Amino acid sequence: MNRNEIFASILDMVSGETEISTTEILSRTKSREVVDARHLFIVLLHDVGFYPSQIALSFGMTCRSITYAITNFGNRILCEKILRKNYEKLKKQLGNT
Repeated sequence: MNRNEIFASILDMVSGETEISTTEILSRTKSREVVDARHLFIVLLHDVGFYPSQIALSFGMTCRSITYAITNFGNRILCEKILRKNYEKLKKQLGNT
């Protein structure tokens, strides 16, 4: 699988699990649910081997913003129980594929 296929596959998984559309996840919408889904997507991409600079190019964001999302995700899942469950489920699915 190439990087574009991996990107699209993980995006679809996150969208299906969070029930937030792929266009919203990739948008600049700042509602809490969308930002949680976006950060979940960013962290999963990082978990499978994408560099922050590669993720930043795909999102049209700065590398610093991506690094911030990755490093602060632990705090985010401590506060949001559903986000933690979504992350654990998707990480398990990625491990099986």
